[in-house]
Amino acid sequence: MQIRTATSQDIVKTYKLYDDARSDLRRRNIFQWPDDYPSEQTVRTDIGRGELYVITDNDQIAGAICLNQRQDEQYKDINWLLDGSKVMVVHRLVVAPHLQGRGLAQKLMTFAEQLAADEGYTCIRLDAYTGHARTRQFYEQRGYRIRGEVFFPQREMPFWCFERNI
Repeated sequence: MQIRTATSQDIVKTYKLYDDARSDLRRRNIFQWPDDYPSEQTVRTDIGRGELYVITDNDQIAGAICLNQRQDEQYKDINWLLDGSKVMVVHRLVVAPHLQGRGLAQKLMTFAEQLAADEGYTCIRLDAYTGHARTRQFYEQRGYRIRGEVFFPQREMPFWCFERNI
């Protein structure tokens, strides 16, 4: 397994990964992502900004994570512990449905946390869909704490907002 910055050659395969994950979530009655999100354009933009990282297995894209400093508008009302600090934000963490349960999400988060530490970030923030209960345990076991909830358009349920100091 290798984690690397995604390139323009990864656009189609990475978008398919998100699309497959969205379909798998819906089969399990988890409506985390609407039909048009994340879009192929979202993947293109993330790659163009150098913010998308992929984990590969035998040259196949097995998962992806977007890392940047962009906090969604909805985050402004959350009682964060470290306002004004250098914050890394995790977006769109995904693992191929047929490869879940092999620790790939853990590897991607460990990568994000190490990158944040190496680049002098003070904390990591992210949100996770409340309709996908396993995610709460996943992040809390990694030391993330819920700081509040937000709603995003086209979603029926709120998202937990997590934060962890680096």
